[in-house]
Amino acid sequence: MRAGRRSVGWGSRGRGAALAVAGALSSTLSCAPEPSTRWLGHYLHFVTDLDVPICEGTFHRQERLVELLAAEFGAVIDTPVWFELTTPDDAHERCESESAFGCYRHRREKIYSSLPYHPHEIVHAVAAAAAWTGPTAFTEGLAEAYSHGARSGTDRLPVAEVLADFQLTRDHYYTMALFVRFLLERHGVAAFGAFMRATEFEDDVDMFAPSFAAVFAEPLEAAIAAFEAYPTCQAWQNHVALMECADEATPWAENSWAVEVDLRCASAEVVGPLNDKGGPVMAANRTLVVDADALALATVSYSGAGRGAVRLTRCGSCWDTHDLTLMAGDELRVLSLPAGRYRATFLADLDVDGDGEVDAEAGGGLRVELSRF
Repeated sequence: MRAGRRSVGWGSRGRGAALAVAGALSSTLSCAPEPSTRWLGHYLHFVTDLDVPICEGTFHRQERLVELLAAEFGAVIDTPVWFELTTPDDAHERCESESAFGCYRHRREKIYSSLPYHPHEIVHAVAAAAAWTGPTAFTEGLAEAYSHGARSGTDRLPVAEVLADFQLTRDHYYTMALFVRFLLERHGVAAFGAFMRATEFEDDVDMFAPSFAAVFAEPLEAAIAAFEAYPTCQAWQNHVALMECADEATPWAENSWAVEVDLRCASAEVVGPLNDKGGPVMAANRTLVVDADALALATVSYSGAGRGAVRLTRCGSCWDTHDLTLMAGDELRVLSLPAGRYRATFLADLDVDGDGEVDAEAGGGLRVELSRF
């Protein structure tokens, strides 16, 4: 593994070409002044010189994500994870990739991202701190499985083909996220970490298959065969929602679960801007526990301008999927709620003017009411 040139991320990976150009670029970047600090916590150091809107919760939630991932992976975070928000062109150049979203550069121990909220790259940074240096396909599958699950599509490929020739494409990332989640449930996080520490980033199938068999006590071919029974579901339903499902649950008041979240960019619990087909949005989370299978009447209202919605998703993997989106202003709905722990994601349009300015106080109260009967 060439740790000094390794990059990982959505659409980004270490490349062996143009060493002289890369060296010159590295020298140039190392001489450039450091960007301004926007957030410095125990686990996250967020820097940028871009004058762009960032909701306050974006810093708090990513700080919390690093903390939870470190506990999950057994990583020691000696210094805060460096997260540098930059332009798409600059991210593309720094990551030496075909993507403008970003990457984690192992040699510099820094995240470069054009997205202010980028849990995929945070997973890479914490995995590196845990010395989880496994093969590319597993590295990217891990980052997707623990990311926010916002990518759309369910184009699942034969995992044997993906492992034999992993490509930086959406369907390969999606397939490996499913396979990694399958392995985590089948063998546990500790065993998966042992496999990642026993292998290297550039290992091919012939190189990592013996370690796979030794660590997981089953041949790779057997795991692939068993994976055929693993359901296909959206990435949102498959991903390991550490933060959202670990939060303390908001209790029911007898048979009523009524929650209102003040969705404003200035709030420390609101993340944004997040990309959406209808424009940038902001989000916050609550946790709900349904003790027994239930039917409930549901209503959602929003006092702000634009769209508002609450998405109820049962915690777990594709085996547990139950996913409902309730739009503000819709008629009263009857919901079937299987028993389990749920994450409630509160979403609303972010008020951005023609110059890209955000009114941090714009927004409103997004309220959901569930009444069991």
